Amino acid sequence: MSKKTTTVHIDEELHQWAKEYGLNLSKFVENQFSEARTKLNSSSNQKTNLINYAGDGITTPIY
Repeated sequence: MSKKTTTVHIDEELHQWAKEYGLNLSKFVENQFSEARTKLNSSSNQKTNLINYAGDGITTPIY
C-alpha cells in the first residue's frame, strides 16, 4: 500500500506530549481513520456515532 503525505495541524502542547510518550502520530491518525471506515462500512444504513472534531471543538457526530 502506498502512503500519501499530508499536513495535520494540532495543538503544540499535544504534539509535545505525543513526542514525550513516543507516539507515532502518522500511525495514530491512520488507525483512527481505519477504525472510522470500519464503523461506517459495517453500519450500512444505521446511524454511526463518529464524533467530528473540527474547528475549535466537538461538532455534531457524523452519521
